[in-house]
Amino acid sequence: MALQIISVLLFTVFFSEALTLVCYNCTTTGSSETCTQNATCPSNFTQCSYISTNSSIGQKSCAASCDNWSIHSEVFKMSSQCCPTDLCNKSPAADNELTCYTCSDTNCSKTLKCKGDENRCITATVGFSGTNSNVKGCASQNICNNSALVNLALSQGLIVSSVSCCGANLCNNAQSTAQGLFLLVPILSLLFSI
Repeated sequence: MALQIISVLLFTVFFSEALTLVCYNCTTTGSSETCTQNATCPSNFTQCSYISTNSSIGQKSCAASCDNWSIHSEVFKMSSQCCPTDLCNKSPAADNELTCYTCSDTNCSKTLKCKGDENRCITATVGFSGTNSNVKGCASQNICNNSALVNLALSQGLIVSSVSCCGANLCNNAQSTAQGLFLLVPILSLLFSI
């Protein structure tokens, strides 16, 4: 009987270790995406995540829960990528086939290649301290459904309105904006310190 109990315990220990997820676990900065550090995740952490803020800072780690979402424009990029297999959080999402208009100051005729699951072109108005700015760029569907974007914005004191999304190349027209997008740079830097 004691031999059976020991066998069951050993099987449980080795079997549970084999099912534990291993993820890259480090912060990346600048243009370097190199990351060789990894960690064995706690048993309740079932996903690897790669959170990218401002396209030059990334955090790779284990996650108990995680949502995929992404938005980027000429002046900022934020994304959360999740995956359920060992070391799957190696690099940021690659370019996809969608191209959208984006704005730099008042010029909205520049184009931007979308990445990963960004399958929509977005146009939105973002307000902060009584000043509104228009944003154009690429976004994932859940950002366009407002839930992720509005929650993210509200947590930083921003008001997001007039969100419109479309799924064809350059469908978010190239109209200029009256407000400068550079207002968003200091606002979005608050998000990166989360």
